[in-house]
Amino acid sequence: MVTQELKDFVIRELNNGRDEEAIKNQLSEANWSFEDIDTVFRQIHFPTQNSAGIQINHLLPPSALLNSSWNIYKKTWKSLVKILFFSTLLYLPLIILFPLAGLSLGINMFAMTITGIVSVVLLSVYAAAVQAIQYISLISFIASGEEKVYVKTLFIESLAKAKAYWWLSFLQMVILFSGVMFFFIPGIIYFVWFSFSQYILILEKIGGLKAMLISREIVRGRFWGILLRMGVMLAIFFVASFVLSYVPKIMMFIADPSSLSLTQPVNPDPSNILGIAGIKIILNFIFGFLNMIVVFPLFLIYNLILYKNVKQLYGKPLNQISEKSKIMLFLPAILLFIFLIGFLGIMVYRVIVVDPKGFSR
Repeated sequence: MVTQELKDFVIRELNNGRDEEAIKNQLSEANWSFEDIDTVFRQIHFPTQNSAGIQINHLLPPSALLNSSWNIYKKTWKSLVKILFFSTLLYLPLIILFPLAGLSLGINMFAMTITGIVSVVLLSVYAAAVQAIQYISLISFIASGEEKVYVKTLFIESLAKAKAYWWLSFLQMVILFSGVMFFFIPGIIYFVWFSFSQYILILEKIGGLKAMLISREIVRGRFWGILLRMGVMLAIFFVASFVLSYVPKIMMFIADPSSLSLTQPVNPDPSNILGIAGIKIILNFIFGFLNMIVVFPLFLIYNLILYKNVKQLYGKPLNQISEKSKIMLFLPAILLFIFLIGFLGIMVYRVIVVDPKGFSR
């Protein structure tokens, strides 16, 4: 059974810079069960609002974040796959209905065109709802610390947060885009500042602009450390995704070097072409599925542990931020909007006033 003394001992050792695996080995040698060891580390990495005793006093190193992410994934992978499987099934209506909507859009008749537009809009909203349900469900389940999941209940609760999730995503997109447009560096700063916004929305039930402001507040003073840890995980995520996307091509090349040839045979065998195409589809599906059920959940777990770590270090209630901070937050987006309006005005002036003949042509 996990005791407060055990938890305090582990946190004290972590604060002294000791490696997580070394602590686990020591506890195992002291006859603590694997289940108790796993539980105490999970309680440390996912602290509750009223956690008692000693607290972590530093950002966990990337190695500890990765190790803990993998341990949590091993414990919960069945439930994570279950969430991903059923949320992916929700996309099936889109596979059937989107081509029909596109077909009605392509027919040159007013009634069918309007029907197609309405259909595409409704299906896009549905797709956005499914994406929100999937993401919110994964975060909520991982943060719960549970091993079993009740998918129906989780999906219903996640759908209730979809509207706030969309609004927050829109705000993030506008501000990040404005930051990238201003010489790219502000975009990186905004990315780190607001990286915990969605976790705050989902777990703390604080939405919209306030979630972004709180995210920026808890990042203050730890920017470079958080950037380093995010950079490590992003690098691993992209490398793993890249490898999994190219493994099928490498396997196909080993089995049949001509499969990657830039020139086609003079008289290709139709059965051979169909066989190669079928194998490619199967391999791409397998490795794409592995990417979805392993790499993506690990990415979420890693960032969630980092958020909990940063929130614990912040150590204060997530309070209201001043109106001035809100205005300053949108300043780059406002400047970009003014720039775009000015640029558009200059282009219209040049076309209509400076070169009216060209405009009339």
